[in-house]
This record gives sequence, structure tokens and C-alpha cells, in this order.
Amino acid sequence: MGSGQSLLFRAALDGAQKFTIDPDGDVTQETSKGGILKYDSKVETVTFAGGGEASKTTTTTMIPAGAMLDAVTTYVTVTDTGACTSMDIGDGTDVDLFANDSTMTQGDTTANDDFTDALANPYTSNTEITVTGVGGNCADLAVRITTWYRLATADTTL
Repeated sequence: MGSGQSLLFRAALDGAQKFTIDPDGDVTQETSKGGILKYDSKVETVTFAGGGEASKTTTTTMIPAGAMLDAVTTYVTVTDTGACTSMDIGDGTDVDLFANDSTMTQGDTTANDDFTDALANPYTSNTEITVTGVGGNCADLAVRITTWYRLATADTTL
């Protein structure tokens, strides 16, 4: 964090900054030797266009390389009007890793208890989240996806 940025919370030990929360809600913990553990999240809403022409959509990178993933949650912001009967949420390798046959009515959610397998921690490359319609193509469906993860940086001093 740059010296000109404001913090919501700062804890120090012997004058050295050890724990901070910035205005974005990012939490950073530092070691006495320069190592950093950052707890972060990303939020993105994916949508299926009207007309029911797609059965799958993908986010931008939601899990950065090196991250230890803690949670993936979803919230349906717009109900599907297409032929989909449910949706799967995955990581591009496992189509339903985060949710299998989830409902798609506005207000429906998924969380860690919907995972179908163990996570691939740490993620070794930038990873996108996929939303796949089950039973046909989706139309107008919008899903807000949030990933929660930790990133570590090695100590930098002797």
C-alpha cells in the first residue's frame, strides 16, 4: 500500500505496520521481514443475452495465480427467461465445482456448501468462473459472483 493511501484500520508493533484494512476492505498482514498475506475478493456479474442463444458464459480472472481460494458465492440478480432448467458454476476445468444444478430465480444463492469437490489450492494460474445453463440455452439470466481468497508474498529481508 502506498504511503499516500488512507486506511480504515492500522495496527502496529514497535512502530512497524503489521495489520491494515484499506477503504476497499482489503486486509493485509505483514511479517517483520517484509512478507505479506493479503485477504482479498473480486466481484463480477455475468449475463446471458436475451434470445436464449448461449448455454455458457465466463468471467474475467476471478482467482489470481497463487491464490488460496476460501469461498465462491453467487447471487441471481435477474431470473432466467430461456430454456435453462438450472445452472452449474465451475472453474473452467470442473463445470460444477462450485454448484451443481442450482436454481435460477432472482435472489437464489450458492455458497461453499454447494461445492461438489475439494478446491485445487493453491490455484497455479489465473482462473475464470464459468456459468453453464443446464437443460438448454439461457436468456436474460444475470448472476453476481464473488470470490474470496488469500495471496502471500515471501519475506524480502534477512
